[in-house]
Amino acid sequence: MAGADVTPVTPRDRSAAVLAGILRFLGLWAGVSGAYLAVGGTCPCCGRPGCPVGIGSAAILGALGSLTVLKGRALLARLRRKPDG
Repeated sequence: MAGADVTPVTPRDRSAAVLAGILRFLGLWAGVSGAYLAVGGTCPCCGRPGCPVGIGSAAILGALGSLTVLKGRALLARLRRKPDG
C-alpha cells in the first residue's frame, strides 16, 4: 500500500474548541441568569417571582450578559477602530 503512512486529517481540535466555547457560554448563561433571579428577578408584568415571563426575561438577560462577557472586548475594539476612508 503506497500511502499507508499518511495520517488522516480529523476535525477533533476544531470540534473540541467549538464544544469548549459552547460550554463556556452555557455556564456563563446559567450563572448570570441565576444571579439575576437570586438578586430579585421578578416578572416585569405582574411583579411576582417565579412567573414564566420573569424566568424568560432572566434567560434573555443571562444570554445578553454572557455574550457581553465573551465578545464584549472584540465588539469594543471594532467600534473604536477608525473606518478606512
